[in-house]
Amino acid sequence: MSKSFFKLKLLLLFSIVVLSLITVTYAHFFAIDRQDDDNTIASTCFSVDFTDGQSINMSGALPMDDISGMYQMPYEFSLTNNCTYDMSYQVVTMVPATSIDNQYIKFMFSGFKIGKVNEQESGKEIDGFQIPKIIGTGTVRARTTITEEIRFWLDEETPIEQVKNKSWNAQIKIISSVKDAS
Repeated sequence: MSKSFFKLKLLLLFSIVVLSLITVTYAHFFAIDRQDDDNTIASTCFSVDFTDGQSINMSGALPMDDISGMYQMPYEFSLTNNCTYDMSYQVVTMVPATSIDNQYIKFMFSGFKIGKVNEQESGKEIDGFQIPKIIGTGTVRARTTITEEIRFWLDEETPIEQVKNKSWNAQIKIISSVKDAS
């Protein structure tokens, strides 16, 4: 009986070692599986329609005062919210690093907000671009469409030497999210 008791102890010890190895191995492989970046969700709730479909280009522009700038041809886009909840949005300018510096560019968003592009809140930096700037925000109610306008011009205090033979090009990005209920 001593031999069978010894075999039983050996079998029990072997089983404990095997189960311990399986548990440690399982925990090791699944403990390293973690997420370090943001979640991204794609949705068909929000659609953007740019009226002329062209990028913004200010070649040949001259410095002007705000009153004249407010009457420049607008860059127009429509935002449609197809969902059943309100959506908020940000309008972000993406300006190539080779363009005129944003400190010389003024804008008017939505017919009332006027400012210099470089003085606006910054977005994430992207190689090859000046620091992206958030030039407007708003909300689109559920199942509605709104149209926004942006106008750009050279600030009247811009030194001609800084913009001579240069142009300012920009891309507009619309970033949307579900409106916070608070």
